[in-house]
Amino acid sequence: MRKIEKSCDLSIAYKTWVDTYEANGQLHEKYTSNGKYYGDVIMQLYRCQFGLCAYTELFLCSPKYFQDNHWVNGRYSSPIPKIDRRGTLEHFDPALKKGKGWLWENFFIVDYETNSSIVKGAKKIDAILKPDSDAYDPFVLLDYDA
Repeated sequence: MRKIEKSCDLSIAYKTWVDTYEANGQLHEKYTSNGKYYGDVIMQLYRCQFGLCAYTELFLCSPKYFQDNHWVNGRYSSPIPKIDRRGTLEHFDPALKKGKGWLWENFFIVDYETNSSIVKGAKKIDAILKPDSDAYDPFVLLDYDA
């Protein structure tokens, strides 16, 4: 599980929108997969994660779908691909989904099977394993079996 540098550099419209909620101390609009910026968020995350699952590093999405040319005026402008995309949006801390459901820092793209109720269920992941944390270092926290 590699460290993830989560820049929201292309989904500027989304980032401006959610930062306004945060700056004003407001609760977020209710989170839904039909939300205005849902596609922008998932495609930006695919770009940050190089098309890989944040936890398992399984290949989830072809780079051709998240190249820079797909963003126009701070929005993902191409149709969200269904083929070659098997990830789901993960709320790292599920407790934040209510009220802060659009918080960028709480999002990752994860393999849908890994994120399913059968595998993960309602279990929380220990904060030391948050792959975009400044303190996260996979070489200290994880054993690799070569």
